[in-house]
Amino acid sequence: MITDSYRKEDGKMSPQSIFGSGKDIADVCIITFSWKLTSMIIEEYHPEVVADLASTNGHTPIYALTYKGKKICFYNSPMGSALAGTYMIEASHMVGAKKFIAFGSAGRLDKNIPSLCFMVPTEAYRDE
Repeated sequence: MITDSYRKEDGKMSPQSIFGSGKDIADVCIITFSWKLTSMIIEEYHPEVVADLASTNGHTPIYALTYKGKKICFYNSPMGSALAGTYMIEASHMVGAKKFIAFGSAGRLDKNIPSLCFMVPTEAYRDE
């Protein structure tokens, strides 16, 4: 669980020490890496802004909407594992989410894999 990735005891740097008490808005948070998809959801469902993830890159609102009677939060994540991971920990604290669904796009090296299909990566190659 995401909350297992940081210590429970009080420390100098924790989501609570920075943001104060957390909220219990939704159990599920969807993370997308597509500003276009995020914009389409905002236009279609008119969600409310319930929190704000801020960094030197600017502000990233966390939205909430009710779908089929269930409150769901979502936000558009920045690229890069350090910031994306930090945002997930902060979002968990800010909205109370314990379950995350993260998705985006990826390239493929194997031409036998059809394009425009869903896949669950188990490893990745980065040229950095």
